[in-house]
Amino acid sequence: MTRKQRALAGGTALALLAAGPAMAQEAAATPPADAPAPVALPYWEAAGAGTVSRFAADKLDAFGITSPRQLGAYVPNMVTTALPALGSAESHYLRGIGSTETLGNAQPGVLTSIDGIALSRADGSHFSFFDVDSITVARGPQGTAGGRNSSGGTIAVTMREPGKELSGFIAAGYGAYNRITGRAALNLPLAEGIGVQVAAYTQNDNGYAYNRVSGDRLNDDDGSGLRLAVRVEPGAQIKWVGAITYMLSRGENLVNFDCDPANPGDCSKRYATTGFAEARRTLDPLPVSGRKAELGLGNDSRTTVYASNLEVGGDALKLALITGLVERRARSALDLADGRDFPTLAVPDPAVRGAATGGYLRLDDGSSWQFSQEARLSGRLLDGRLSYHAGVFFLDETTRDDFADIATPAATPLALADRVAETGTRSLAGYGGVDLALTDRLTLAASVRYTDETRTLRLADNRAACAGSSSDACLDQANLSTPTRLTTRQWTPRVEARYRVGDDVLVFASATRGFRGGGWSLAGRSAASIAAYAPETLWSYEAGLRSEWLDKRLRVGITGFWIDADNLQASGSTVAGGLPLFATGSIGGYRNKGLELEAAALPIDGLNLFATLGWQDDDYRRGPAGAEPLRSPAVTAAAGASWIVHIPAAGIYLSPAARLSWRSGYATDVADSLVRARSLLLVNGGVTLTTDDDHWTLAVECFNCLDEFYTESSLGNFAYPGEPRRWQVRLKRAF
Repeated sequence: MTRKQRALAGGTALALLAAGPAMAQEAAATPPADAPAPVALPYWEAAGAGTVSRFAADKLDAFGITSPRQLGAYVPNMVTTALPALGSAESHYLRGIGSTETLGNAQPGVLTSIDGIALSRADGSHFSFFDVDSITVARGPQGTAGGRNSSGGTIAVTMREPGKELSGFIAAGYGAYNRITGRAALNLPLAEGIGVQVAAYTQNDNGYAYNRVSGDRLNDDDGSGLRLAVRVEPGAQIKWVGAITYMLSRGENLVNFDCDPANPGDCSKRYATTGFAEARRTLDPLPVSGRKAELGLGNDSRTTVYASNLEVGGDALKLALITGLVERRARSALDLADGRDFPTLAVPDPAVRGAATGGYLRLDDGSSWQFSQEARLSGRLLDGRLSYHAGVFFLDETTRDDFADIATPAATPLALADRVAETGTRSLAGYGGVDLALTDRLTLAASVRYTDETRTLRLADNRAACAGSSSDACLDQANLSTPTRLTTRQWTPRVEARYRVGDDVLVFASATRGFRGGGWSLAGRSAASIAAYAPETLWSYEAGLRSEWLDKRLRVGITGFWIDADNLQASGSTVAGGLPLFATGSIGGYRNKGLELEAAALPIDGLNLFATLGWQDDDYRRGPAGAEPLRSPAVTAAAGASWIVHIPAAGIYLSPAARLSWRSGYATDVADSLVRARSLLLVNGGVTLTTDDDHWTLAVECFNCLDEFYTESSLGNFAYPGEPRRWQVRLKRAF
């Protein structure tokens, strides 16, 4: 494909799902030189991947997607938000399955991975994309094709492998709230079969919320990252790729308002009113133990991912050994009440106090360590009509949270709880599957996974008064009435049938069982409130079609699904006696049915159009009275267009683009009666200028261009809004 064809095909067309290896193989063939440029290549992850949306690196740039948090606007029936208070953590919900818990070994319902290595903790899941080859969002249960199991779906971040030619880029940007960004990468081939790639990024801004009490700027999104990757190919049938990826995330998502709570007539900016300051509290440590006592307002999360992938063999038989190590270190001191009391039905707008110690503080000094090893065999037989895979997966993880809750109903802060929770997860799984093309049109697939998983808990109270005490207020292991060791053994099969109708239409149907391990509700402030919850299990049924029309200028995918889940995991908060109560547990039964549409078109050369539509109808079968399912809007939709204009005299391609996303309202908390996310329309857009030789790119972009003020999530009856309007200018030089 020529440079011009790639430009005309690129734009902002959304990469659509393809439903079968056969279609993916055909799409990969080189088109004739005079063929129309394809709108988007179909993509199929592997046996057992389910429904996927794939974003190649150029699509991420075209859409202005710089972090996992922005993917939700373009994937049907997906909601992605920052977690309340904790800016380094993200909450992803797919088809009503997700999580908002960050303590202990609570597993996200939608799992993020880097180079096939799962990030099992939600904290640290917010990072800026850099050195990325593609992002794949898989909907539905995962695990029969390998890796760690997931009940709701996965976000797979595939980083770029070192190439065989000298190349690289350097990019810089400036935007709203004095945001300064920088990215760079260098690919360096050292010898035949040996390559090295180094990439880095940095991001810093002032924060969009003004604290009228302390004068601090809050809710910044600072971070940096560094990656070193090595590729070694000593022969045609052996390849090793190793990488170290370091990511730092500093930022908050604290309660803020579009008008000053202390002066409601002032609506000129975003406001916060916590008296807890960013400066370290070395002179007046809080009444808790450890390093967390001296933390100032803020959040710091550091994650390092070590990944190794050794592949030996060819198409008939290939062995892959995938080794991963994830180390995370996080410290945070966050005011969950904006320096005042929590809202209630009687007092929905509590008065600003401006107390120097904040309103309700959560301090956490946490860490986690995770090792995983996978061995996977795959290949093709019978002239390619039979493909197979089989493997084993092992994971060993430990987490440690030294955390405290502090209330300030008066001038003197009161330590409500100060404890250390240590959790462990050990998981061993085996999986395997086959795809058999019975005819040129009909393919049947079956796969299964068996998982044996054990989770453990150790709890200790840091307060001297609790040493040896049997009081329910003391959070010691001996005072717990819940089991501290949870073991589950799960079979999770998947079956699928695919049938090709003609050359351009593929229909499919599948049934998949998934699960997510149980855990403990660790945020309680009494021994009785620390309770175990059971594993989440579900069956997900899908049927749909993938089609290509008008000489591949139009591609349409339609999927229908039905989910039947037991022990759905969810988190909630209530306010009683002026204090919040936090809990994570199993809701009970849950059902969801829905439809998803993805389409991309190239009606004329240079004009790229895309649209997605999601509809779902879900309910709790055995949930709390009157509770709505969390973060599952009935309708999600997105549409966009880009126009690529070649200006030969200037030697440039000019591409204006506009993107709209809309969702209906949804519940933000199982037990929250004061807050609900309303329906929302967001407008994003920009203009990109690229030189003919692809060496220079200049982009001007805006996000939430209409500056909508909207609720994303809630905690303790406080609404947490999304980000205000942002704009940025980016300049990139590639070589």
